[in-house]
Amino acid sequence: PWFVEILAASYRDVGLLDLSALAAREVLRIMPSAVEPRLVLASTLVRNGWLAEARRVAGETRDLSGDFKVERWAALQPYGDSGALAALTEDLRVAGFPS
Repeated sequence: PWFVEILAASYRDVGLLDLSALAAREVLRIMPSAVEPRLVLASTLVRNGWLAEARRVAGETRDLSGDFKVERWAALQPYGDSGALAALTEDLRVAGFPS
């Protein structure tokens, strides 16, 4: 599932949003309680303009991990490109994840 999650994030990052959503949903089919693929899916949905569904995914994630905070999560990410990380954290905020 981890490789499929990386694939989903890669698809998102190059703009192949439908494929990204499909791959992220496949990870969630295999690991329904996983948080990270939900973050990939939510950011993909925001970028594709599917805000209602992104907010639903954010709500599910809060139910699974009530203490999730975007800033705390972002501080642990190994992104070399601060612009890419900033865009991703903004996607998550738009989806309704708490800062």
